[in-house]
Amino acid sequence: MDLSTIKPDVVNDVVKVPEISLKKTGKFVEFQGKKISNSNDAYSFFMEIWNKDLIEAQEQAYVVFLNNNNRPIGYYHHSTGGINATIQDVEIISAMAFKSLCKGVIIAHNHPSGDPTPSEEDRYVTKQLSAAAKTLGMKLLDHIIFARRGYF
Repeated sequence: MDLSTIKPDVVNDVVKVPEISLKKTGKFVEFQGKKISNSNDAYSFFMEIWNKDLIEAQEQAYVVFLNNNNRPIGYYHHSTGGINATIQDVEIISAMAFKSLCKGVIIAHNHPSGDPTPSEEDRYVTKQLSAAAKTLGMKLLDHIIFARRGYF
């Protein structure tokens, strides 16, 4: 279920996230019933949905939402940035997770440089997202950073 089409609206400085209606897409059907048990499973999932032409060109961020059994219930293309950065907005990701009724969240973004080593900013946003998820009764299960030939 591709949640990428759901975009928040800003009205009078208030962000409104529309209601989510989950629907099946051709890409997602392959993952129905499959459990994400480890980072390698998560990496494989993201590689299936990622625009591979952009991995070495632009940073992008995706989020997958999981049920209580770590099975994907949907995913969301959160942002596309430039060569060196993309936005990972804690409030919007948290709102999408909350509205999806998930119990687990995995985020991922790529490093076009080819080096998947996390930056200080990556570590900071991971801590923020983990705290936000915990507050909402969910878990941030992983933050995958990858390049074409590997991940962290």
